[in-house]
Amino acid sequence: MKLFRVILIIISISFLSYCVSTQSIVSEKKIPQYEEVLKDHTIQQGVGFPGLVTVYDTPKEMYELLGTPREDMERPFTYFYDTGAFSLTFVCEFNRKDMNFRIDQIHLDEDPQQLLLTANGIGIGDTKDEVIDVYGPHFDAFTDGIAYWDEGIGFLLDNNDIVTKIVVYRLRKPEVPKWLEPQKYDGELSQQEFIQMQMNIPSDWIKSGVDAECLIEFEPPDHSAFLMASYAIEEENFTFDGFVQLEVALFIEKNLIPEKDRWLEPDILMTFNANRGFIAQSLINEGTRRSYMLILEKERYPQGLFENYYYSFSLDIDQDTLNFSIEPDENEVGLVSAIFRSIQLDDPLLPSLEENDITAPYSEAILITLQNIIDACVFKQLDVLCTNLSYKSLPAPLDPTNEEDLEMAESYRRQINNFFQGRHYKAISLLTDDEEYTWFGLEIMNHNNEKAIFGFVEYDQEYLLGDID
Repeated sequence: MKLFRVILIIISISFLSYCVSTQSIVSEKKIPQYEEVLKDHTIQQGVGFPGLVTVYDTPKEMYELLGTPREDMERPFTYFYDTGAFSLTFVCEFNRKDMNFRIDQIHLDEDPQQLLLTANGIGIGDTKDEVIDVYGPHFDAFTDGIAYWDEGIGFLLDNNDIVTKIVVYRLRKPEVPKWLEPQKYDGELSQQEFIQMQMNIPSDWIKSGVDAECLIEFEPPDHSAFLMASYAIEEENFTFDGFVQLEVALFIEKNLIPEKDRWLEPDILMTFNANRGFIAQSLINEGTRRSYMLILEKERYPQGLFENYYYSFSLDIDQDTLNFSIEPDENEVGLVSAIFRSIQLDDPLLPSLEENDITAPYSEAILITLQNIIDACVFKQLDVLCTNLSYKSLPAPLDPTNEEDLEMAESYRRQINNFFQGRHYKAISLLTDDEEYTWFGLEIMNHNNEKAIFGFVEYDQEYLLGDID
């Protein structure tokens, strides 16, 4: 009997020891660092986690904040945090502008407790309809999900249209290279006027080559660089895209500018007073020279008649033969910037409202829409233009993925540009016409005192242009 009691005591002690040990292991299990930092924070589209880690930060900053991630040799520059209550993946890419790796995308892969939600309240497990309710109907659809490119967010869906992953990515706005941004330059410059434009040239550079009406060349006394500027007047059916392809084929061996950054946005185009623009950077002459190229389109209306000017600027600079490098140093960046940033094409570009005689309460919203339409026409943004145009038979925006709608938008673009010709205009009156839908007739006078009525229709608390008379 004593022996049985002893055995029972030993078993009880062992069981208690096991329970204490198990409880100790459970209590010692720590929440991962990344979960502690990020839980209960919202995911901002186009950003990530504001103030913590974003799609503009470096992997080093990510490491310091979130701890060491898991890596997979088969997926380089991709980092996994997947040991906590939710799982995240950070996808990085090399940024040539600052010669550093940066986060490009943040994926929320798993989150069964919905500890992380987007700024609009969407989490993993929500439905496609719930996503559309808060983010709107303007998205690109794929076989496995939908993406809001202009918002910087996408949602992967299963066969039942349930959100299985949330992807935040950097907004795809083109990134301007350093040599096209304002930079410090200590050299002396002189302003030159030629071929219907102005440009600053280093004061000691001299003209070279033959004098021609549409071509001019400069180079320094030591011939270490070569600058060429030219233009061509082309028929409207020879597109700027075709001209760019021809110039690149002739003069660029390999464009080092990322494809998404080659076409210039309106903010930088206004610097040059140009309608469209394209940039390139390459190594030429077996790598002994760096070449920079800027190609611009300018619409002009001499004597009121349309002409299309295509400008091409190229600057070739010798490399230091003892220190070959794809990327230029600060002095070279400053020189290229000083020359290219000074380019200013003649003649007006962007029409503006000079006088408004209308007092109707909704006129301001319609005039803002008109200016947005004019901007899209000037910079040839047909996709943007489609969202501001309506079918005549039905108040709904045109579809930028439909070829017929794009042709309609192009027809409007030419008509609007020909009417305004880059100059100021006046708003004269605003009338209404109640048919099946209420139309608003905005009477506009251009710089030649010619009048036109722009017909707008209300759609989803906004105004769309549906007719010009």
